[in-house]
Amino acid sequence: MRLKRLDSSHTLERTWAEVQEGLNNVFFDHGMGHKRYIELYTHVYNYCTAVNTPAMMKPPIDGRKDFVGVELYQLVRDYLENFVKNQNIKARKHIDLLDFYAIAWENYSLSTKVLNGMCAYMNRFFKKQAHEAESSFYDIRTDNVFVVTDLALKIWNDHFFCNVSKRLTVMLIDQIQEERKGNQINSSLVKSVINSYITLGSAVSVGEPKPSPEQMLRIYENEFVRHYIEETVRFYKVESGRFLDSNPGINGLKEFLKKAELRLDEEQVRSDRYLHYSSTKKAMKECEKAIIGDRKDVFVQTFVPLLEHSQTADLARMYRLAKRVDQGLTPIRSKFEDIIVTSGLTSMESVGLTPEPKVFVGKILHIYERFSRINQIC
Repeated sequence: MRLKRLDSSHTLERTWAEVQEGLNNVFFDHGMGHKRYIELYTHVYNYCTAVNTPAMMKPPIDGRKDFVGVELYQLVRDYLENFVKNQNIKARKHIDLLDFYAIAWENYSLSTKVLNGMCAYMNRFFKKQAHEAESSFYDIRTDNVFVVTDLALKIWNDHFFCNVSKRLTVMLIDQIQEERKGNQINSSLVKSVINSYITLGSAVSVGEPKPSPEQMLRIYENEFVRHYIEETVRFYKVESGRFLDSNPGINGLKEFLKKAELRLDEEQVRSDRYLHYSSTKKAMKECEKAIIGDRKDVFVQTFVPLLEHSQTADLARMYRLAKRVDQGLTPIRSKFEDIIVTSGLTSMESVGLTPEPKVFVGKILHIYERFSRINQIC
């Protein structure tokens, strides 16, 4: 596409005046038509091509060179910094930080997407210079220049998120705890804020390689997941202990099995809804330990009476739960083996020293069929 040059004078002042007016429209929700968007893209394009001429290039100082066109970039950076700092000031005065942050993040993300499109040529221009810097005679600094989307993320992180992240995390976890208690919450808002933690880790300068998945998720893991798992474990340890204390006896233990299975199903849905897929497995493992792993003695206590009364549905539920944790089935299997041996010896003693072959075989088959059926169900 051939771009029409809007004016023969592509000075920094003229270009920035046009771009700044466009940014005000975008960031302060006045909207922007397609025609105006193309005009602003053209202004940025014309400026970058105009300064990329020998006559316009600044000479190196002490063997160091800046990126060509960095002056416009710095003005965009300053604009974003001022805008985000102002959001941080507003957040201090807002009663509901979570709600304010979610709306501010969504609007900022949409606005910077438009800005990134306007500056698409400048992004390519800087990437090209970063690539050429590797073989340049001069020392060209590339670690302080970002494509616009990454610049916007870095500024949001440095001047807003870092100031409120601890409070945000507490509020997010409080909301999720309320949901666990059966209360209605705005799950879309919670999900949106958590997603911002994930997105913020992806910002790198034009001179850096694309971050690894681990690097991209470092903010999310350090600022949210670690605390989320800690509070999840604490919640379910307390809940499980209280439930068992309030519901003693075999019926209480049976109800605990039902509640544990229900809770784990709910938590799987919750993890899938709120967490990045890379952390759902870890979160569920810790949740399973909190609900099941610390209650292995309860499983063994419950197993014997359930087996004696052939409560196959409850036995199957116990098996499904126990196999979710490391060594969860070991004590149950050991107890099962002891019961089979004891039952066999008791049956043999009951037929006397010289039993009729038919009676003896019948007893053995009865034991085999009973425990084989239970083993198949579980």
